[in-house]
Amino acid sequence: MFRPFKKIKFFLPKTLFGRSLIILIAPVLLIQGVMTYVFIDRHLTKVTELLAQNIAGSVSASLDLMSGKGYEEIESASLIPFVREHFNLEMSVSPPTGKKVSDSSYGWIEQYLAFYIQRQVTIPFRVKVGNTYSHVTVYALNKDLIFTFETKRLFSKTTEILLWWALGTPVLFLFIAIIFMRNQVRPLRRLSEGVEAFGKGQDVEELHPSGAREIRKVAEAFNAMRERIHRQIEQRTHMLAGVSHDLRTPLARMSLQMAVMPPSKDLEALQEDLREMEQMLTSYLSFARGEIEEATREISVRSLLKSVVRGIPCEKIKVSWPEKDFIIQGRKNALTRCIGNLIQNGVRYASHVWVKTRIIEKDLHILVEDDGPGIPESQREEVFKPFMRLEESRNNETGGTGLGLAIARDIARSHGGDIVLENSKNNGLVARLILPL
Repeated sequence: MFRPFKKIKFFLPKTLFGRSLIILIAPVLLIQGVMTYVFIDRHLTKVTELLAQNIAGSVSASLDLMSGKGYEEIESASLIPFVREHFNLEMSVSPPTGKKVSDSSYGWIEQYLAFYIQRQVTIPFRVKVGNTYSHVTVYALNKDLIFTFETKRLFSKTTEILLWWALGTPVLFLFIAIIFMRNQVRPLRRLSEGVEAFGKGQDVEELHPSGAREIRKVAEAFNAMRERIHRQIEQRTHMLAGVSHDLRTPLARMSLQMAVMPPSKDLEALQEDLREMEQMLTSYLSFARGEIEEATREISVRSLLKSVVRGIPCEKIKVSWPEKDFIIQGRKNALTRCIGNLIQNGVRYASHVWVKTRIIEKDLHILVEDDGPGIPESQREEVFKPFMRLEESRNNETGGTGLGLAIARDIARSHGGDIVLENSKNNGLVARLILPL
């Protein structure tokens, strides 16, 4: 499909402020440019024609006064002052040079002047327009009669002023419009920065509505949405912590009752289920406390990885430290738990685990790669569901509680990122943690 405007969009600004300026400036400059060109062109052409006619008429009238007079009379003290006084031309006489100038070497002003002189003067002549003075040389009486005048007589004095008004006025008003447009876009920029920071899980203060009425309404809607989301997250976290805490009491009573019961296979299975439930509650409480108490702050990626690896002593782990340290915004304890869960899954099922970091576009990618059995592609989204375990064993040491990946993805998404599972070149699994910088 032929889409010519798609290529044009590549050169257009990407921001609202830039596009607004294009919408504002382009029509004004286009209309002003066309009007200036048409008006100045006709004004300049007409004025130059009239002034050229005036010079040609003065030269022709001076030649008519000299008609029938000899060289001596022309050289007399009366004729040259007469031409200077009445025609404002300086006239001088010099031996003929015989120099001819072709019409093709004339500039556009010289062409105008030559055209009108030719209409009134039938004898040979040549013109030369200089920066300060211009000359019309006429061959008569075997001499060169040189008429000199100021070049500004060929130009209108108002043309330059007209150009300044035609170009300077729109530039001035466009500058004022740019200032007002920037003030209107600034609240929208602050709103976008607040939304982006909130999406990354950072603490965002309530935005002060400012700017146009529509932008104020958007800012107020964002503040209301922010408060609702904070209340929902806080309510959910407190509910999880409360339920987990309340369940510990009956579980403790059950544990005491089973301790006095006679040993049996059914009792062992029940005790294993009880230990699994206690481990789940411990995971819930640890996660809930971190969500409630911890605030976002600047975190060094290198120090974050060191704290994670320090907490999981294992010879299986090999970390490729980033050459350049990066700073991210987030909750350090939560991110430590997130990366730790990914590494622990690799350590549990694989012989070797590699931890690497990559910067792709504007995101930080932390890759936890292993050489374990991997996860079938059809089940890679299922394992992020709470209590989902691919290991059918009741043993927590091999199967876990089924909360590790669910909590890890929840932490990643609360920071504006995500976790995806991919194939490893070592026939295992790659858990890719993506965090915005």
